Amino acid sequence: MLEEFRGHSERIAAVAFSPDGTQIASGSLDKTVAIFDKRIGVRSARNSPVGHSDIIECIAISFDGSRIVSGSFDKTVITWDTKSGDPLYKLEDHTEPLNSVVFSLDGTRFASASSDTTAKIWDVKTGTLITDFRGHTKSVHSVIFSPDGTQAASGGSDHTVILWDAKTGDIIHTLKEHSGMVTSVAFSPDGKYIASASSDRAVVIWNAKDGTLLRSLSGHTEQIASVAFSPDNIHVVSGGRDKKVMIWNTITGALIRDLEGHLKDITSVTFTNYGSCVISKDSENTLLWTDLGSGLHHMDVPSSLAEEQNVRLLYSKKWIISTKQGAGQKICFLIQHDITEFDSYGHIFVFGTRSGNIHILDFSPCINI
Repeated sequence: MLEEFRGHSERIAAVAFSPDGTQIASGSLDKTVAIFDKRIGVRSARNSPVGHSDIIECIAISFDGSRIVSGSFDKTVITWDTKSGDPLYKLEDHTEPLNSVVFSLDGTRFASASSDTTAKIWDVKTGTLITDFRGHTKSVHSVIFSPDGTQAASGGSDHTVILWDAKTGDIIHTLKEHSGMVTSVAFSPDGKYIASASSDRAVVIWNAKDGTLLRSLSGHTEQIASVAFSPDNIHVVSGGRDKKVMIWNTITGALIRDLEGHLKDITSVTFTNYGSCVISKDSENTLLWTDLGSGLHHMDVPSSLAEEQNVRLLYSKKWIISTKQGAGQKICFLIQHDITEFDSYGHIFVFGTRSGNIHILDFSPCINI
């Protein structure tokens, strides 16, 4: 299955799936937010003078699918109604560009992180500021709620990860182990662990309850840009400037996989909802899909591969997506130098491109789940 939505006039900078996989939100260099509803197949975004005046850097959809929040270089946060596409309110409390936005699992709050050294928590319905967290001394790059919503974790250029009370804004623990800026933080789905990635080339696993350092994972040779937990809490994936994707055991710290194939710096990594695959994106906007069952280690597949008998081409021209059977393995390749952002829902993937279009692809022919 392939779908395409044309909603932007310039490169897409941020994209997100709704939790039920039916809606897609995207933000672009054209300063607009677009909402695509897969159920009715139409774009439902509306232009508004209340909108952003600069590049949209981050975007998220609430877990009930009713709200979208976007953060921009214009230093504002806007909340949108997904049904009407109308902006609900615009928040102008940040004094520098936004770097991260995220909803709590219960959908009642969202958090924003900015280069102004702050992270803030807001009430979704009213836009009221609930918590104004001011524990960092430099830019805050990443913020995330704990699964139960009682805590939040943030990482910044001051080399620290701070665990704080999501209601009061009080600091619970300041986690100091990194010697470089913290680029990414993640909670494990069970809420027991926090993972942080840094320019110091280390992934650190922390005990979320008492803030103790459990283990520091060494293997990357350059700055790490992104970190994420698997849905079963067992593994952590990281990727960075050394062009490698590394998968670690959360409990033992053992390096499980060291995946090569990217030709440029990796900017984002994630597990699929089922945990059977890892997707990574690099700075040249190339995506690598890795089936952990077969272990894909190379992705620079020439176009001529599509002509071979043992390859099934799903879609060609600008995309090369194919399955290759060999030695009992099943591998899925994806090459696209036009991709700017991506998100996933199971084996359904949405890609934003430089041309401002959204593509939806079903990878089920490529994988065994």
